[in-house]
Amino acid sequence: MEQTRYSLTLNDFSRLHLFGVREVSGFDESLIELSMGEFNLLIGGQGLKIECFSQESGELSIIGTIDSVLREIDVPKKSSSLFSRLFR
Repeated sequence: MEQTRYSLTLNDFSRLHLFGVREVSGFDESLIELSMGEFNLLIGGQGLKIECFSQESGELSIIGTIDSVLREIDVPKKSSSLFSRLFR
């Protein structure tokens, strides 16, 4: 079984480039939620925009003011809303 490889590059807290993204689960100007398979990533900031995303290659670029990158390890099996998981 081939293991997924992940890569994250943050430049000047204004551009984030990722590899290994399976799905964009939710997004707005202050929070982007990404499914990486075994875990989720929550990207927090201001004026966030998805510049490009290829589900085929798993490559994603985000621009804006990036304040935080949070790895959510225990991904629930059943999908629930982003806000219900953040404010439990």
